[in-house]
Amino acid sequence: MKIAFISPIDYDSCSFYRSAGVAPDLAEKLGCDIDVYSGEVAKLMWPQLIKYKLAMFQRPFTENTLNLISYLKKFNVPIWIDFDDLIIDLPITNPAWELLTDNRENIINILSLADVVTVTTNLLRTCLLPHNKNIRVIPNAFNNWSFKTKISSAERVKTILWRGGDSHLYDLLRYTRIINKLLQNYKDWKFTFMGYLPAMFKSEYGNLFYERSTDPYIYFDKLASSGATALHVPLQDSQFNRCKSNIAWIEATYAGAVTIAPAWDEWKMPGVLNYKDDDEYYNLVSKVISGDIDTRRMVERSWSYITDKLTLSRVNELRVQVVKHLLS
Repeated sequence: MKIAFISPIDYDSCSFYRSAGVAPDLAEKLGCDIDVYSGEVAKLMWPQLIKYKLAMFQRPFTENTLNLISYLKKFNVPIWIDFDDLIIDLPITNPAWELLTDNRENIINILSLADVVTVTTNLLRTCLLPHNKNIRVIPNAFNNWSFKTKISSAERVKTILWRGGDSHLYDLLRYTRIINKLLQNYKDWKFTFMGYLPAMFKSEYGNLFYERSTDPYIYFDKLASSGATALHVPLQDSQFNRCKSNIAWIEATYAGAVTIAPAWDEWKMPGVLNYKDDDEYYNLVSKVISGDIDTRRMVERSWSYITDKLTLSRVNELRVQVVKHLLS
């Protein structure tokens, strides 16, 4: 049996968590072959597609993808759609707003054609239910196919991490005052930004550092060797952000760092330090820095939960159920 996974980009972090990165373990579990495609899907026609029993589309949004899905439906190939973000309701501040808003009708039509939709969070499921009633939650997971199920043993150093891309510009703008205050008051601690660094943070204190965006495997290696004490997650309050998954927590825990994140349902996880407002954000980072919080114990609580419930080998059983449902 062959299954097709089709992604806008097959090598980015979204594909790592939801498509190409989950395929090897899933293929082994199912005893089948999974081929991963990306790029211009319009080039795929029936000679390539006739061999597939099922097609999974990760984050589809273009008219070409909608046409391909409609084409596959003509010869009864079950369609599985996967979304990791609320891309039908992006804030106008998101760099992809114009692109995805222009394609909103395509996304809604794609949702209506899907035999099953999988999403990362319960709130994202709720938001998409008006467009398809068969939606299942498959959370993001630690990829124990690729990495050892072991917390980084790197010695802890005076480093606070942030990770993300330019889509988080306005999240960082929202907390500029707090982050600059931390930079000023804790000059002996490094504040490292991995993936993106906007210009509004003050560098004159000599404790602001930047790591370029890179391949997911190189990124995980850098993360594990960083020795960071904490990873902070500044997010402005929006429905889009509340639908996001907690992969920053999973990554931080693997790195041996405690996570400081909003007091929202998706982030109320074992070992996470949750903030409700600006003052609590600042105070939690300060307590971590001063040693008032046993960060090692918090990380161990997080890792115990992740290794018990959120490893890819476990979470992929939910994908096995999806495949069996579609092919029954």
